[in-house]
Order: sequence, then structure tokens, then C-alpha cells
Amino acid sequence: MPKVQHQERNHRIQKYLSLVKPIARRFAYQSGCDCEDLIQVGCLGLIKASQRYKQTEENTFHVFAKSHIRGAILHYLRDSASLVRLPRRVEERALLIRDKNEQTLCPSDQLIRQSYKYKTNWRELDGQSITTNSNSWVDIESKEKDNTMKLALQKLARNERIILQLVIVEGLSLRKAGKKLGVSAMTIQRRLKRALGHLRQRLTTDQSA
Repeated sequence: MPKVQHQERNHRIQKYLSLVKPIARRFAYQSGCDCEDLIQVGCLGLIKASQRYKQTEENTFHVFAKSHIRGAILHYLRDSASLVRLPRRVEERALLIRDKNEQTLCPSDQLIRQSYKYKTNWRELDGQSITTNSNSWVDIESKEKDNTMKLALQKLARNERIILQLVIVEGLSLRKAGKKLGVSAMTIQRRLKRALGHLRQRLTTDQSA
């Protein structure tokens, strides 16, 4: 990539980074998913947008970036929610306590209601369109030179980079990624959450250094 184009792309990432947090917060509130995890996923969506954007009068980067941030988060949420399987008795209990004050609930009831909220609220989120195509994202590790996210990714363990690459970057479902690596979708989900947590720690450490 020419140096000028590389600089323009990195400038866009820095300029529009503020788009990620409010989108992630909204989806976290609606889904019950961890907000910090969604912020990291959204940042990867922003990087994807900066790599693919071609300027036109009808398509500003602001709009283009928001659609890719939302798309990355929705893809992540769809796979996570698809693994939620609540026993019938848990769903019945959730229906009884869903309108009660949070402070009056015991810890087990709080967990039941949170799980039910995550599962049921996904139905609304799933109806929102994802404006990304099926093409794999460009490999971040080889393209994001001198970028904070790229440096943080390099510091992760190899297996964590592979998980992020397959699920977030290439857009594979948890089940397909698991099949490719020879493990279950639930194992991929746990590894993905751990990888996102480590990525968040690396970014925080690099920014405070």
C-alpha cells in the first residue's frame, strides 16, 4: 500500500474511533453482553471499514464506518446468542421475575434474568441488517503497520490471534471456526472472550505507557 494511502487510512481510524463506544454501549445494553468486549469487536470493524473504503459523494466514511462497526458487533452477538440454551424451568422462572426490582432478587435470580434478557433481546437485534458482504476481511496483522491495534494483536498468544482472525476478521461462525480448529463452538466462544479480554488489557497498557 502506498505510504500516502496508509497514512490516510490510519488517520481515518483515529478520527472516527469515537464512533465505536456509543454503538457498543447501545448493543451491550440491549443484549446484556459485556460492553468492553463489544468495543474491541467494534474497533476491528472500524479497521475493516478503513481498509475497504472508497470515497464517493454518496458514501461518506462516517456512514460506511458505522455500518461496519455495527456489522462486526452484530455478527459477534449472533454467534454468542445462538449458543444460549435455557432449560424450561429457567425460562419459566425468568418470566416470573422479569419485572421485579433488581435489588430484591437473590444472586441466582439475577443470573436467570440476565441470561433470559440476553437470549430474548437478541431477537430484536437479529432483525437489524448487517451491511457487510461475505468477503473475508484483509489480514490485520500484515496490513496494520504502526497501528496501535496491530501492535496489541502481535502481543497476544498465537492461538488467540487465530481465534480473532477466524471469527472477527474473517467472519466465520463459532461453529465453523470450531470445526476448522477441531473444537466445539462453546470452546471457541470461551477462547474468543478470553482473547478479547487480553486484547483490551494490551491496548490499555500500550495507551498508558
